[in-house]
Amino acid sequence: ILGATIYLVIGGKKMPHLIEQIDWLTLVFLGSLFIVVGGMERTGILNDMANSIVGISGGNPIIIVTLLLWMSALASSFLDNIPFVAAIVPVIRNISQTSDISLGTLTWTAAMGADVGGISTPVASSANVVGLAVAEKHNVHISWKEFLRVAFPAMIVCMMVINVLLIVIYLV
Repeated sequence: ILGATIYLVIGGKKMPHLIEQIDWLTLVFLGSLFIVVGGMERTGILNDMANSIVGISGGNPIIIVTLLLWMSALASSFLDNIPFVAAIVPVIRNISQTSDISLGTLTWTAAMGADVGGISTPVASSANVVGLAVAEKHNVHISWKEFLRVAFPAMIVCMMVINVLLIVIYLV
């Protein structure tokens, strides 16, 4: 939003044209996502998530990594993965302190889950939002159903492979 504001200030006589060129919906959408995730962190929801993951797993590192991976992917399917990863940092730090899993392993787990989860829905990543907005401007409409039909199964297959690799590389 700051970049768009600066762009408008220096626009001068081209102002009406510049206002049309800025994708305000995408800017507001992404800004709102950062606010929601910040609120989740501030209210302690993310800390509760960490405690739940460790509690449900019974402290088993394989289950912790699997839960964190899939939770990250599913959350990133509906929240932009950039603010989600920023918000998950306190969660993985808490899990590392209360389990025998290194912070590095948990960081890779959360990053891989959030990254691959970012391919699953139209709102899962900034790239998806911007790409679909550009397509729409060029009269190419891709519905949620069409997007999910291709992207969600691809995400599931990728996640299964990543899950096995994380366990083999870091825990076995």
